[in-house]
Amino acid sequence: MWMLAFLAVFNSGNDSVAKEVLNRNFSTTRERTASWKEIARNRSQLVSDLLHGYDKRIRPYTGVLPMDVRVDMLVSNIWAIEEARMDFTIDIYLRQYWEDPRLAFKETDTQKTLTLNRQTIEEIWVPSTYFFNAKKAYFHDVTTDNYLLQIDPSGIVFYSVRLTVTLACNLNLHMFPHDVQTCSVMLESYGYQATEVYYKWNSRNSTGDVVYIAEDLEMPQFMITKVELEERTNLYNIGPHSALVAKLTFHRRLGYYMIQTYVPSMLTVTISWFSFWISPDSPPARVGLGITTVLTMITISNSARAPLPKVSYTKAIDWFLLMCLVYVFGALMEYAIVNFYSFKVRQRRQKGNRKAEQEDNDEPEGSEMPTQNKFHYFWNPYETPFVTSGTAYTIDKYARLSFPVTFAVLNSVYWIVYAPDKVIF
Repeated sequence: MWMLAFLAVFNSGNDSVAKEVLNRNFSTTRERTASWKEIARNRSQLVSDLLHGYDKRIRPYTGVLPMDVRVDMLVSNIWAIEEARMDFTIDIYLRQYWEDPRLAFKETDTQKTLTLNRQTIEEIWVPSTYFFNAKKAYFHDVTTDNYLLQIDPSGIVFYSVRLTVTLACNLNLHMFPHDVQTCSVMLESYGYQATEVYYKWNSRNSTGDVVYIAEDLEMPQFMITKVELEERTNLYNIGPHSALVAKLTFHRRLGYYMIQTYVPSMLTVTISWFSFWISPDSPPARVGLGITTVLTMITISNSARAPLPKVSYTKAIDWFLLMCLVYVFGALMEYAIVNFYSFKVRQRRQKGNRKAEQEDNDEPEGSEMPTQNKFHYFWNPYETPFVTSGTAYTIDKYARLSFPVTFAVLNSVYWIVYAPDKVIF
C-alpha cells in the first residue's frame, strides 16, 4: 500500500513540473511573438521614414560630385558560342554597390541591414546600367522575381539581379577550329555621363574575384582560360560615358572536330588509296571506290561548314578539307591516267592483231611469223588475262608511295602551322 501511495505522490509532482515547463514555453513564445511584431513594426516605420520625401529622380550627391558605382558579377552559366550568329548567351548575377546618404539609418541590434523586396527597388534611385553589346536580355521571375536589395546603416546600397543576356561577339575564324576567341561583357551608364556616375570594378568584395566563374561551369566546345577587366570612358556626341568591360578568353576544344571531321577525312583519303592495288582491268571497282570517296569528302565538308557563317576568308578547316578532297580526287584522276595508257595499249594490240590476221591470210600455208610480246600480263581473281602497259603499271607503283608520303608531309605542315600550341580536347 505504501508503494501505491508513493507512486501517486510522485505522479502528481511530475504533472505539476510538466505544467510549469509548458507554461514557461508558452510565455517565451508569446514574448518572442511580441518581440518579432515589434521589430517588424519598427522596420516598417524605418522604411517609411527613409522613403518619406525621397525623390528617386535625383541621384545621390547630385550637383556636388560624381558618384561611384562598384560592380561585380557571378557567371553561373555560359551557353554555347554561336558562330553563325556571332554571339554568346550568358547567365549572370549582376551586383551593384553605391552610396545613397538619404537611405542611411541608425544601427541597432535588430536593425543592422535592411533587406527589401522588388517593389522597393522601384521607389529608390538606381543606376541606369545597361549592356552595351547586348542583343537581347531578360530577367528571371521563377518562382519569384530574382532581385535582391540590401541597405546598410551607412547608406551603402547593394542591388543584385539575375538575368540572361545574349551578347554580340565578333569572332575571328581564320584559325577555326584551333581558334582562341575573346568575347566581352560591356556595361555602361545609359542616362548619366562620366561626370555624374562613374563605374568601377568592385575589388573590395569578400571573394576577391570581381568576375567570379562558377566552379561547376562546363562548356562542351570551349574552355575559359582568362578573364581580363577594363575600366574605360566612351566618348559620344552627348558626352563621355563610363563603362566596364570584362573580356572572357575561350580556347576551343578540339575533341569534337577530331571525331567528326579530322579522323573521318583522313580515313576517307586512306581508303581512296586502295584503288592503287586494284587491277586496272576492273573499272567498276576503281571508279566506284573513287566516286564514293569523293562524295564522302564532300558530305564531311558540308557537315563541318554548316554551323559556320559565310565568311569571305579561308579558315584552317577549309584548307584541311580541301587538301583531303584534292587527294581523293587525285586518286580518281590517277586511274583515269592509268586507264588512258591501258586503252592505248589495247588499241595497239588490236591493231597489231588485225595486221597479223591480214598477214596470215596473205602468207602461204605452213609458214610462221615470229612475234614478240611487249606487254605485261597480270592475273585477276576471275583468271581472265588482261594486258596493260608498263607505263600504267609504273604509275600505280609510284602512286602507292607518293600519295601517302606527300599527304603525311602536308598533314604535318598543317598541324604545325595551325596548332602550334597545346591542343585542348
